[in-house]
Amino acid sequence: MRNVSDLPLKNRLDDRTVSMSLVVDEVRLPGEKGVFTLAFSFRGAIARSASAVVAAMAASQVQLHAQTAPAGAPQDLTGLGQVSVSIDGVPDPVFAAEEAKYPGDVTSFDTWRGFSHQGKRVITLALPKTADVVSVSVRALQDFPLGIYFPRYVEFQFESNGKWYSAGREASAYPLSTRNVMAQTFTWSSQTGVEASAVRIIVPVDVWVFLDGFDVKGFLNVNGAPASKLTPVASNPDKPLGPLLPTAPNAYGIRNMLLVETGANGSLGTWSDQDFVPMLAYVNDSGQITAPLFDTILFLPYGSVPTTQAGLSAYLQDLFSPGKQLSALNEAVGYVNQVLHRPGYKERVVLSLPYFAYGQTTFGTIGGSTVTFAGSPADPDALAARETAETWYLQQLLDDWNRAGFSHLQLVGLYWNEEQFRETMPGEAAYVAFASQLAAAHHLPLFWIPFYGAAGIPDWKSLGFSAAWIQPNFVEQGSQAYLARMVNAAQTAAQYGMGVEVELTGISQQDQALYDSSLAQLSAYGFGTNQASHAYYDGSKLLLTSAKSTGQARVAYDTTASFIAGWPFVAVHNAWFAAPLCAGALCLPWPVQAAAATALAKGQASFSSIRVSVGTSTLSVPTLLQGTQTDIALWDLMQVLNQIGFSASWSKGQFVISAPVSVPVNDAPGPAGKGGAEVVIDGQVVERVPTAIATPPGASSPEVFLPLSNAEEILARLGIQTTFNGNQLDLDTSAVPQPLPNNEVAVWNVLAAFASDLGLPSAPAGSSAYTDLSAASPAWGVVQAAIREGWYQPPTPTSSGAFQPITWGEAAQILWNALGISMQDAAYQPGGSPTAWASAIGLVPENWDPASNMTAQELDTLASNLHECLQGDVETAANTWRLWYPPADEYQATLQSGGGQPLFASTADAQAAISATYQFFNQLVVTQSGQHWFLTLPSVPSGYGFATLSALGGLSYQTKPGGAWISAPSVDTRDVSVPKQGRLTVTIPPDGLMITWNQMMPSLGGTVALGALDVSPGVSGPSVQRVNIASPNLPPPITSSVASLHVQQ
Repeated sequence: MRNVSDLPLKNRLDDRTVSMSLVVDEVRLPGEKGVFTLAFSFRGAIARSASAVVAAMAASQVQLHAQTAPAGAPQDLTGLGQVSVSIDGVPDPVFAAEEAKYPGDVTSFDTWRGFSHQGKRVITLALPKTADVVSVSVRALQDFPLGIYFPRYVEFQFESNGKWYSAGREASAYPLSTRNVMAQTFTWSSQTGVEASAVRIIVPVDVWVFLDGFDVKGFLNVNGAPASKLTPVASNPDKPLGPLLPTAPNAYGIRNMLLVETGANGSLGTWSDQDFVPMLAYVNDSGQITAPLFDTILFLPYGSVPTTQAGLSAYLQDLFSPGKQLSALNEAVGYVNQVLHRPGYKERVVLSLPYFAYGQTTFGTIGGSTVTFAGSPADPDALAARETAETWYLQQLLDDWNRAGFSHLQLVGLYWNEEQFRETMPGEAAYVAFASQLAAAHHLPLFWIPFYGAAGIPDWKSLGFSAAWIQPNFVEQGSQAYLARMVNAAQTAAQYGMGVEVELTGISQQDQALYDSSLAQLSAYGFGTNQASHAYYDGSKLLLTSAKSTGQARVAYDTTASFIAGWPFVAVHNAWFAAPLCAGALCLPWPVQAAAATALAKGQASFSSIRVSVGTSTLSVPTLLQGTQTDIALWDLMQVLNQIGFSASWSKGQFVISAPVSVPVNDAPGPAGKGGAEVVIDGQVVERVPTAIATPPGASSPEVFLPLSNAEEILARLGIQTTFNGNQLDLDTSAVPQPLPNNEVAVWNVLAAFASDLGLPSAPAGSSAYTDLSAASPAWGVVQAAIREGWYQPPTPTSSGAFQPITWGEAAQILWNALGISMQDAAYQPGGSPTAWASAIGLVPENWDPASNMTAQELDTLASNLHECLQGDVETAANTWRLWYPPADEYQATLQSGGGQPLFASTADAQAAISATYQFFNQLVVTQSGQHWFLTLPSVPSGYGFATLSALGGLSYQTKPGGAWISAPSVDTRDVSVPKQGRLTVTIPPDGLMITWNQMMPSLGGTVALGALDVSPGVSGPSVQRVNIASPNLPPPITSSVASLHVQQ
């Protein structure tokens, strides 16, 4: 962000002047009679521009899309279809404007088509009819001085029957650090071809990519191999990770981190203890310290500090000098601790690791050897040299830190002092990986703050960084700032799990307007206080200057403190401040905004305010009065929800609310509505509400309002009861439980998950007998239903325990209760106990600790597995399913008593037989090929167990792949000889088949069936139903009450 001008290709390529003495490279182009070469020579101060390169190539290029083709040769398909280009990433108007200067036809060799940043490009050819595609190619240009680089790869995909399939990627054959001007062609080809109705290529664009010659060849009247044989393309492969939460482990406790530059610029780069005090805590205009402010300070050198041994030594000496910088910070923290009465508190500190660029001549002398970064025959990428310098610097840094012994500071990480991943530099990936490993060797994370659009942002984790914050670079644009930039930055951060940098570049009224807008957008898009971790860049002491000022110049400091505290800016500005939650018709339909404006103009609407009370806190909130209807400002409602503990944001016409995982909400969809904004609770669209956009008096931007009645309905879904007397809205949050730590789930979460899988309806509304569970709570219905059905027994008659943590062992007991498995029948179930049973039948991994509290991820695993187990199958690959024997109380379903001679000598023998039954059925595999369905059996070991299969009209089987099919009225595995490397496979008729697992009982002279499944073809997979078999001759069970999770007092 400090060097936005470093972005390549700031000027038009055709006018770019490059200083070079001689560059000679070869551009190889395919021709009809082989490959020929074009040599380019550049002399003097002006290099041949990209357009000149294009012209030289085009002059020698054969016609790309011929109208006719030799007999038997594949024909040109590109000219027959429709070519389109789209962005798979976050569009940006600034980059789009640069890109629009190079609009060449991507299918031609006459001009290059330029693409700038914004993620991947998808170039699609929609064919008029299905064709056999035999080749796909595209050519790319590399011109290093102009910032044009080969794409790292090109991926080739084909569409068939509405689904996309990938034929893989072709990586660039040349390193992106190649300085020569050259072109290369990325090609996929196949002799048999692929039958497809559309073709597309996926091209990553990190900086600039120039393409031409997109070409597809094939045959229109020939059938190729089906595209479905290729790898299916996931419909949503890049699910957003969400913001970097302040509580996330990789945030290391960083909520608000201020960047402090030192080492140059005189007083601007010198910090005293008095300078740090208003940064550590908010100091009001009366000079009183009232609340904490920045919890982390990141020290980094000014850009003018030389990255040489001498320059960095001087920087470290200054950083650790007494009375300033780190020493001053330590003193300031001690003082603020006394004022705020927080003994023992330590401010987090992040220190910088320098970036050593390839090509720097001399760094210094280490161990008696001169270290340079220009490369050498033994170290061509200067990787070893840079690693040596990095190791030297970090050792000096940590030695100085340890000697200082700061009593009020804690070192929590290192910052990589380079704002982009320079993948075009030699050895860059290995260099960054080394820096990460070097930090880890000292038990420190490595942090990164790339500028907007920087290469490497999607890959920050794989590069080795522990956490990253994106620079929006919005306020730097000044009068040219696009509001979409803030939206895009927030979306990018949410996509890749990043935090966001808050940026301040001035404290004038114009600067403040941009700053206010950026903060409002962050809050509106889910990056407000407690929603995300923030880094703060304020130039050189701008916030300190603002803190010491009055009037307009003071506003930036107060606004920042308000944002960190999480309250609306109206409290700071003492005026109607309305966050620009959307820009005109971009977020909500224009008629909605126009209607509100018309009503205001005609005097049919007016502004007022109400007080919103939560506990002992009261907030004044703007309202819009339209006749008898009162609308409340959405921005302020979101801030109230954020303070209560929910996460509320506004995004693209959606009011999005998320709750901590252990806090219940009602996300059941309401009646379908039209128009207005969508209300999304925990990812579920629950309703649409009418909205209006209006600008309150004194505000510079419009604000979104929604009817107060709808707001009360939304609050009720969160368990918040409301009372409105015309002037004040009281919120009763007593039914909202405190969230559990560490992403743990509560008892109600488990009950709700099991109720969803097993179809238990919620109990009707009523009164609650429990002091910890209000009937107004969204968890009331499922908890009450589970109690009535005997799934769950509360700890006491007046305490439901619904919001207490639950161990995996307790959840297994609830599942047994829900399935009707009595503890008296435990000996007849696989495993013999609830936890061992769940592992034995594959619901949970064996290494789960039954005594540890369940997390949301563990509950998701259990609930998903239970769902698939109950339906009887799980899809393991395309058109392939493994069967899953649905559980039941095996005593009741299989071994129920009927008198006579006992079949098993002991309960242990019975349990072993039932366990073998589950193991057999859980290894069955169903596959589909076209209209045909098959069932493959596992190898049946010799012994007493065997399987039988039967179907109306008989069935066919084979004993090895490619073997002969044999028809039979039924199949008994005892009568079928399967080769050592073979497998018994049986056809599944349209009406299905029955398969049983049986055990021979020599002592009784017969056999007994221990389990059966009915398997038939379904719409989207097999249809599997368990058939219970009640075998006789076991002692009757002992009836017992529902097992309790709690120790009875």
